[in-house]
Amino acid sequence: MNSSHLYYCLFLSTLVLFEAEGLGEKRSRDDCVYFKQATARIDEEHIVRNLPLTNEQSQQVNVTACRKLSDYCYAAWSEDEHGTSKIISQGCWESSNQEDCSRSRCLSSAGRTVKEVAQQQQPRFCCCSGHLCNLNFAVDHRVNDTEMQRSLFQTVPPAVAFEGMSQVTVISIVSVGIIVASVVVGSFFVLQMCDRRKKESAAHRRERHGHPYYGAQAQSLLPTVNFDSLKLINVIGRGRYGTVWKASLDEVVGGHVAVKVFNPSTRNFFNNERDIYSLPFMDHANIVGFVGHQEFHSSAGPVQYRLILEYAPYGSLQDFLRQNSIDWATLCQMGRSVARGLAHLHADYCRDDEKKLSVAHRDVNSRNVLVKADMTCCLCDLGFAIQMEGAHYFHQGEQQHAETTSLSDVGTLRYMAPEILEGAVNLRECESSLKQIDVYALGLVLWEISHRCWELYPTQEAPPYRLPFEDETGPHVSLEQMKTLVCRHKARPLLPHSWRDKSASVRLLKDTLEDAWDQDAEARLTSLCIEQRWTDLPVMWERERHKGLSPNMRSNVTIQQQQQQQQRYVD
Repeated sequence: MNSSHLYYCLFLSTLVLFEAEGLGEKRSRDDCVYFKQATARIDEEHIVRNLPLTNEQSQQVNVTACRKLSDYCYAAWSEDEHGTSKIISQGCWESSNQEDCSRSRCLSSAGRTVKEVAQQQQPRFCCCSGHLCNLNFAVDHRVNDTEMQRSLFQTVPPAVAFEGMSQVTVISIVSVGIIVASVVVGSFFVLQMCDRRKKESAAHRRERHGHPYYGAQAQSLLPTVNFDSLKLINVIGRGRYGTVWKASLDEVVGGHVAVKVFNPSTRNFFNNERDIYSLPFMDHANIVGFVGHQEFHSSAGPVQYRLILEYAPYGSLQDFLRQNSIDWATLCQMGRSVARGLAHLHADYCRDDEKKLSVAHRDVNSRNVLVKADMTCCLCDLGFAIQMEGAHYFHQGEQQHAETTSLSDVGTLRYMAPEILEGAVNLRECESSLKQIDVYALGLVLWEISHRCWELYPTQEAPPYRLPFEDETGPHVSLEQMKTLVCRHKARPLLPHSWRDKSASVRLLKDTLEDAWDQDAEARLTSLCIEQRWTDLPVMWERERHKGLSPNMRSNVTIQQQQQQQQRYVD
């Protein structure tokens, strides 16, 4: 139980104690014996009643009702050398907190002998609690005080006070103690139960999502996956920092996974990508699934750092588009899924004790997008990705300030936004700037998808696949070429004349691309807005088709040709 729980228990205990104190104060007003000499030093104004009562000296006494709940009964008397008592005053008295008046009998301590009392001419005093408890008074010879009060009244020792305590008072104290103990113990068990349920819930979510609680700091919480059956089959991709293998693994549905292998020199990229995949709320259909990680030691070579990921049978989007053209429905499905995956990365989520900050991909391109079996896409390769919040970003679990800490410009040259090429990224707004850079690259990826849609060309086949700016620069591009094209001439990939159609759906596609790669970073759409627009495209297309304004400009495409096109996806 942590400190906050202890504070909570103490708070409850304090409330109970205050309530108990309040209950203790709710005692009834006492009736006390009343007597007052003309020379008495205690001034009172009481309503006095005559009752047929007599004291031990067979003297008739009067009775008064105390006006306050906190008043007690008292008696003050003097003694001569023979021990004869003479009453000075009796009645109601408000305790000064120096005397304990909770006893049921009116007893004075025997701190002095009778002779000393007579010689010093100082009276004795006692106080008590209860109906007419001061009718009879006495000296308690079991107690011998060493100090005398300078005032008229003498303090009663705690031991005598406790003995004089009423049975109700004792029961009340014991009851309050039991209540306080019950509250503390009950609170402890309730809080322990809540903590256990919260941990079990978090563990269940981690097991269901297949990722640990939060980054590399919680790798020990990752559900154990047995990689003994993992077997590398063949290489399906090579990148700057790792090689991707197709592999078999018995513990996953379908039996196949993708294994991204890093060598020791690129371990930093392995660590970063693993940490990003391990964040909460990263289990998303349009972000490649994370199965686990492994450090593989072999006598045949150096240690391998492996990321075990979801296997996408159609490979990268770039390779798929090189070999296949697509129809309008597939264009909408692919574009929407890429935008949705990026929107999920850019979003921040917080639930219970789990939190995901906004994540910038920083290397969005068609090679880092995978095509799944259902023709949807998912983002992959998060080696450059970082978490960010305002003007800060997080690197290796530590918060960095973008303006004071070097944030290197990374990404693929063709997909770099103009502000990166010019070195003019606004680091004061790190989060929004990096999101805008991702959106620029997303616009180019959506252009690649649209460029291969055969339904957008009225009289010809879809043109062969082209990289962004490949017609202007060729297959290899330099930094100076990109600066000249993108920054100086503000060039963008060409949009076919056939796209300037009366169809509202085609116009929306074209406008979305232009708004995504706008020269002004702050004027660009958000990834979420692009997702919403791309979701509207198939709806608008169907509406126009039913109105007779079909945007399907490929009227000369036969059903047989369309079936052959679909068969190419499978082959």
